[in-house]
Amino acid sequence: RERRGRRAKAMGRRERKIRSRRRNRRKNRRRTSTVTWKCLAIRCLWVTRLLLSRLRLCWLRRKI
Repeated sequence: RERRGRRAKAMGRRERKIRSRRRNRRKNRRRTSTVTWKCLAIRCLWVTRLLLSRLRLCWLRRKI
């Protein structure tokens, strides 16, 4: 009984580890994709802000 229980436990742990790894891989892929999207959005916002500020400065200089 003891040997069977221990072996079963070990096998269960191994299976759990493999399953968790597979799940983690999927999660990691999703995380990376979301992070990249967020970074891209933030960068786009920053670029647009910088461009707008420069354009505003140019307009002000032209007006003055």
